Amino acid sequence: MNHDLASVIEKIKKIKFPFATLAIITFATVIYILNSNGNPYIYPISKLAIYGVSNVNPIIGGIMFSFTHLGLKHLMGNMLVLGILGTILEQRMKSWKVFTIFLMSGWFAGVVYTYINPNVWVLGSSAAICGLIGAGLLVDFKRTILGVVLGLYMIPIVAYPTADWIVVNFYNHQEKAIHTNVEKIIHYQEQLKNATKQEKPKIEEKINRTYQQTKVIIQKVKKVEKGMQKEAVTPAAGLIHVLGGVFGLILTLIIDRDAINYFKRDLNGILRTGKP
Repeated sequence: MNHDLASVIEKIKKIKFPFATLAIITFATVIYILNSNGNPYIYPISKLAIYGVSNVNPIIGGIMFSFTHLGLKHLMGNMLVLGILGTILEQRMKSWKVFTIFLMSGWFAGVVYTYINPNVWVLGSSAAICGLIGAGLLVDFKRTILGVVLGLYMIPIVAYPTADWIVVNFYNHQEKAIHTNVEKIIHYQEQLKNATKQEKPKIEEKINRTYQQTKVIIQKVKKVEKGMQKEAVTPAAGLIHVLGGVFGLILTLIIDRDAINYFKRDLNGILRTGKP
């Protein structure tokens, strides 16, 4: 028992810290926070146009779109899978290589896809993550397959429910605030009827201030509603993911000499045992 525990501890000690993965997750989260202003969705989506890759914004957009997400569910789902796959890759690759594959796979996929579809612009890190999957199939085939399966399994049972819980609580909190402010305004209006000439300006100021606060809250609620509608009708383009995955695989062969050796070793192990 003690030997088994010591073996587990020793394996944990050998795990490399995923610097690139953590940096990408942090940067994507910061981009979301700065643009959302505390709202679960970024709306109007047009404010993110500078971050989206398109045929008229291939440089800045091509780099930034992989770090930019429309809503909390979009962000959390992608970051969950990225966290799993990035950590797996950084056990066998240097952090700068993982970051390069992520960045360049996203850029290539985004630029090519929007060249083929010139009337669209794209957001999200999924194409870049597919680049990491392409790399992972070479450098750690078995763990990458396991990581993809685990990520896809955990998205609907962890990431999405957590995001939905945050959105629902945010929405309910805003609705409650609107109801409270309406009651305040009614109360102030009743006070105004019996107020003296000196008291009226102060009460009117309270009414106006509460009214303005309510307008701001209503706008937040509308942003959540419109964000949910937009999220529900936004399609996931399969082609951009294929482009990212293929480019990630090819780029890995170029920048990592050990990749093909890792792949051969994993393949021989599978052929020998008959198990992935």
